[in-house]
Amino acid sequence: MLSALRSLNKQGKIKVVWGGAGGRAPENWAESGRIIQQLADEFILTTDDPGTTNPKAIAHIVKHAIKPTEGQNFYEIEDRYEAIRYAIYSSGPNDTVLIAGRGHEQVQCIGSRRIAFDDRIVAREILELKV
Repeated sequence: MLSALRSLNKQGKIKVVWGGAGGRAPENWAESGRIIQQLADEFILTTDDPGTTNPKAIAHIVKHAIKPTEGQNFYEIEDRYEAIRYAIYSSGPNDTVLIAGRGHEQVQCIGSRRIAFDDRIVAREILELKV
């Protein structure tokens, strides 16, 4: 996906909002983080659907793998809404924001809580407020 976006956007930045999902494929968190760090201009690490996995533990594994410097093309924003808002509001007219990981999911599971959360609706609301 990032390679395709790069070929389509040669002038602006590619910003990725991503978080590892809990309870499935934890071995992929570090590798996903490395790929995003390598191919994106900006990486916003956030909470995906951690379930019973502590979101800070997921972030720790990703950060250990990529060894980022906060503020230098890397930001950790645990609250997914705020992460998406940051990515959109900090983008310029030629930038592309990829909100990755959750796709069509409409509920975010954090611990035992099930929260209504749809990336598409959130992004649309934020874009409408930005205009």
